Formats: sequence, structure tokens, C-alpha cells
Amino acid sequence: MKLFSAELRQLFNVRFLLVVALASIVYAYSLLTFSNESLETYLSPPDGSTTSNTDIEKHLADSVLGDGRLSVTEEDLDVLSEEMTKTEELDAFFRNTEAFRQYGVSSLEDYKKLEKEWNDAYFKETSDAPDDPTLPALQERYEQIWNIITASGKDTEIHEWLFNEKIVDSIREDYANRHEPNSYVKDVYTSESQKARLREIYEGPMDAPTFPMLLSLLTVNLTMPFTLFSYILFSFLFVTTVWKNRKQNIHYLQYTAKAGRKILWIEFLAALFAALLLLTIFLIPILCLMAQYGFFDYLALPVSGFLSSTYLWFDISVGTYFFLMVLLTYALCAGLTLLSVCISRLCRNFVACVACSLPLLAAAFLIGNRIISSSFSLYFPKFEETIFAALILLLGIAGAIFLSRREQKVDIT
Repeated sequence: MKLFSAELRQLFNVRFLLVVALASIVYAYSLLTFSNESLETYLSPPDGSTTSNTDIEKHLADSVLGDGRLSVTEEDLDVLSEEMTKTEELDAFFRNTEAFRQYGVSSLEDYKKLEKEWNDAYFKETSDAPDDPTLPALQERYEQIWNIITASGKDTEIHEWLFNEKIVDSIREDYANRHEPNSYVKDVYTSESQKARLREIYEGPMDAPTFPMLLSLLTVNLTMPFTLFSYILFSFLFVTTVWKNRKQNIHYLQYTAKAGRKILWIEFLAALFAALLLLTIFLIPILCLMAQYGFFDYLALPVSGFLSSTYLWFDISVGTYFFLMVLLTYALCAGLTLLSVCISRLCRNFVACVACSLPLLAAAFLIGNRIISSSFSLYFPKFEETIFAALILLLGIAGAIFLSRREQKVDIT
């Protein structure tokens, strides 16, 4: 234990801690500037009445989770429509405004019908389809009605209602078609194993209200900064630090004895412990941001819900998805740390040490990109990101075993 503590003290020297502190400042700045802004945009409660896709999908998820369930029902969609589209208030507005009567609008349903007819006619004019002869008359009616709406100050509310109505209708459509993959999905997932997995997914309930933006935020705005920053630190910073220690301590007296040369195991363990400790420290801001924006409320939701834009190789919850992404980062960084120590033991000078670490850094970014982009998706080969991370970890362990055994067999003269 004394040797282990001594190795840690040598590793966490003043220069190393200074570099880690500077790197942590850059890391914290990226999280607060970019990740926090994105989370603020998509996950914070709206200040006013304006809503977004994510707000509505969150509202649906909250109502389901609030009842201790993980699946959506038709009743949930009815309640969602009533709460998000304010149909009763707007219907009363159209019924009580006499100016609409001369244009054939006496209710919200009448306005919805006119809106649809005008949109269909306008689409024909802007497409290759024959022009709709009713467009001029519809255009005049629509403009007159909109002038009345603007004069009443209801234009913003009507715009919001139209937007929310389209989102709710889209959610209803997705829910109605939740057991049948659309043509796009069929065209993307073409291999037999992908088709079999799709059938397995769509034959299940597929009723979870997981919204795509949640997984996107988890991957791009939280996991990616944590992962990429960790790769830079452990595939490069550890190399130079451990090499410096090795250069200073290689002539210690215990290296002249076979038993004493087991200290190399302590060096590997100390570097591994330091890596995992720093990773955990770097993870704390991510967890704080997740708590601040209510991520933890949605961790129990299955990923492959009817609102999901991606499908994974196995059934998984949002919480497990995030945990596995972080676990892969831990595994990869542990392997990089062990390989860094190996490089520092094999190189005789600092320049060679840095040169040998550059391919390691490139490999880290390539594999890290696969972890972030693959994330167990059907778009990629099965468990591709897991295999790459495990390979680096096994190479690091194998290198540590090989060098430790070799160290015990070589006599220092």
C-alpha cells in the first residue's frame, strides 16, 4: 500500500495537476457554453405559452410517468390534445365573433377546414399538380378571416394552436402506426439480421413516449464532451507524465532484484486508479446538468418507443443507454491508460514517447467516434462500439501483463 501511495504521489505531481486543472477549465467551459445552451433550449420549461416538439413530447411522457406507467394510451393522447391545443377557448372565440359569419366560419372546426382547403390548394399551385381553380376565392376568404384574427390580437395564439395541432396530430399518427415500420425504415435496415430485429421491435408494444431529442442531447451534448475530453487526456497526458516518472525512477535499487521489479504492477495500478478517479470527477458535471434539467425523470423510459427515431440491437431504457455509453468510455480510457504506460516503458526518450502516442490518440478518436455515433444502433454492425472498446482494454491489459513479466526476467547490470 505504501508503494501504491508513493506512485500516486509521483503521478499527481504539481505539473500534472496544473495541466489537469487547465484541461478541466476548458471542459467546464465547453459544457456550460455549448451543452448547457442546448439543454436550456430543448429541456427547460417554456417561459411563455410557446411550445415545441420536445415540450409536447415531454408533457406526454410526464403524464404517463406520473401515473407510474411506461406506455401511452388513446386517453393519454386525448388529454394531450385538450391541454396543448386549447380547443375550447379558441372554439368559443370563433363562435362569439360575428365578423366570421359572412365568410362561412362559425366554429373552430370551420376554420380548420378552411385552413386545410387553402393549404391543399396552395400546395397544388407550388407543385407539378394542376392548379386548383378555387385558390383565388379561398385566398380572399383566408386573408379576410386572418385580418379579423389579427385585429382581435389572437394571431399569436392561433399560430401556436396550429403548430401544436400539427405536432399532436403527428404523435397520433405515429401512435396509430407504431406496429408497422414506415418505408424509410424499411429502406435503411436491409440486412436479414436488421429486418429480424425490426420485426421483434414492432411486434412488441412500442408504446413508450421516448422523444428523439432526449437521446440526441444525451449523446451529442453530454456524452460526447465527456468522452472526447477523456480520450485526449488519457491517450496523451498520461504518456508524458508516466514517462517522466519512469525516467526519474528507473535506477531505483529495487530494480536490481526480481522481487523488487514487481513494482511495475504498482505503476500500472496507480495509473489505472488515477484514470478512473479523474473520469469520475469529470462525470460529476454531466450528472449535475442531467439533474438540473430533469433527465433523471425519463431514465426508466424504453428507448424504442413509437416516437423514437432510431432503433437499437436490444431492448434498453434511456438510463441503461446512458450508463452503457459511460461504461464504454471508462473501458476505453482504462485501456488507453494501460497502453500509455506500456509506451512509456518501451520508449527511451520523450520524443519517441510522444511519437508513439500519436497513433494511440488517432485510434482513440476513431473508436470514440464509433461509440458516439453507433451507440448500439441498427445503422451499424451489431455491438461494433463495444467490440472496439473491449479490444483497446484487452490490449492494455495484455501489454501490462507482458511488460510486468518481462521486467521480472531481465537483470539490470
